[in-house]
Amino acid sequence: MTLKRNIVNLFLSQSASYLIPLLQFPYLTRVLGIEYFGLFVFSLSIINFLMIVTNYGFELYLPKELAEQQGNQSMVNAYFSQTLVVRTGLVFVCVLILAGIYIFTNYYKDHFELIGLILVSVVCNAYSFLWLYQSKEVIYLYSRIVVTIRLVGVGLVFILIHGKADFNRLFLIIALTNACTLLVCYVQVKKRFMIKFKLPSMRQVRELFKQSSGFFVSRLGVSVYATLGSFVVGTLSHSLTEVAYYGAAQQLYTAGLYAMSAISTPLLPYMVRTRNYSVFFKITAVSLAVTILGACIGWLFGGQILSLVYGTNLRAAEPVLNIFMITIILSVMGVHLGYPALIPLGRAKAANLSVIYAGMAQLGMIGIIMLLKVPVTAVVIAVTYLICDLVMMLYRGNVFIFSYKKLVFEERNRC
Repeated sequence: MTLKRNIVNLFLSQSASYLIPLLQFPYLTRVLGIEYFGLFVFSLSIINFLMIVTNYGFELYLPKELAEQQGNQSMVNAYFSQTLVVRTGLVFVCVLILAGIYIFTNYYKDHFELIGLILVSVVCNAYSFLWLYQSKEVIYLYSRIVVTIRLVGVGLVFILIHGKADFNRLFLIIALTNACTLLVCYVQVKKRFMIKFKLPSMRQVRELFKQSSGFFVSRLGVSVYATLGSFVVGTLSHSLTEVAYYGAAQQLYTAGLYAMSAISTPLLPYMVRTRNYSVFFKITAVSLAVTILGACIGWLFGGQILSLVYGTNLRAAEPVLNIFMITIILSVMGVHLGYPALIPLGRAKAANLSVIYAGMAQLGMIGIIMLLKVPVTAVVIAVTYLICDLVMMLYRGNVFIFSYKKLVFEERNRC
């Protein structure tokens, strides 16, 4: 399948994958109320963070390795087996993290069963085969599976969730959705790619763990200001209402960002193979133009969009959404200037460092906020998110310009 067809198919699938859950939000805000909707968003942020822990950067490292080494079936099977072992160990780390969250926050004292359902979701996400679909450059198939199952999950939400008393049932649906996704993806992987498990040696497992660590640390840096935003708001503000405002705006931002990532994701293996920067610049220009158009629509009609999606109670999240509409332009530019642009230039480490620096910037800003006793609101954390993405984008852009100029200069000298 050509790069163009991959992008078009993935864009449609990825857009639907993140727009479909938005269908249930207007209903959930009405039947749950703002407080319980805030707890819903807070819990989702935990699941997303723990998913980063269990993915351990494999979705970035393995496609790069297999593309660079033109990996055969034996190499695919080896990585498949090694990732299963590493992720099983990381699941136990997630159990400890969840235990700490239960002990040190007050949000789950009356919802112990919810912690168990979150754990089920985390375990199912832990064994994701996303990296394999990326490596084979058929990630659109993965997205289609996710879209179909999530659509069923949304239907179950409307049928089974009628009020606050059904809150735990909501996360049961999420857990079952993730379990079904894992099962279907495994069947497809087994059938389409003929993978087999072979118990790896501890040396191989340690080597994979070591080689992927840079990508994991970079994703962890992102999670400090991106994935854990709702968690930070909830922990520091002690207000699930502020969590609801932040989560409502971020969900719209995330839907747009992941729709655009459908353009950048197929670029990684393609650029590793071809180093075709002419195509890269054209795709980046189109992606940025579409993002700016979407951001302008979000800025001009943000209040109406929030009212339509979530109901009038969450229209108060409009200032937060306005900040995210600026952030998404920086995010999309930063994503394109990241792994797709830098790995072919041998600067993968710089892409990792950029988000580590952004995460450090977030921790620094949070420290200053706490030191100065600035009231923590959804708007405040959204602004820190914007600054972090600005740091990431500027660092990647600077490294790319320097490295690309060097590449062009060397090619001219060879000619």
